[in-house]
Amino acid sequence: MSRFTGLYVAIKVTSYTIDTAASVDLAHLERLKSPELITLPSPEESGVPAQGLNIRSPDDWNTQEARMYTHKLRAAVAFIRANNLNRVVFGAGLPTPSTVEVIEKG
Repeated sequence: MSRFTGLYVAIKVTSYTIDTAASVDLAHLERLKSPELITLPSPEESGVPAQGLNIRSPDDWNTQEARMYTHKLRAAVAFIRANNLNRVVFGAGLPTPSTVEVIEKG
């Protein structure tokens, strides 16, 4: 997602999440068997301008921030929808936080 949108993607690492092990059965996930693991949305869906989304050296911070709010966030939402990342996996029925969190592999 970071390469498609030009946004920073991070992972919060804690001892609880790193120092654990589990056996996971992924046989039921047909999508992982496909050689094409991700789907890139069309330019119409993502709103990517012709000049792209990445940082350019002459841009000041105002221009970079405007690009983020105008184009990059729309591209991130399109990527999330195209890859079915917006779903509840654990804790269905619990109250959701007011922040946006995306978890991806790779």
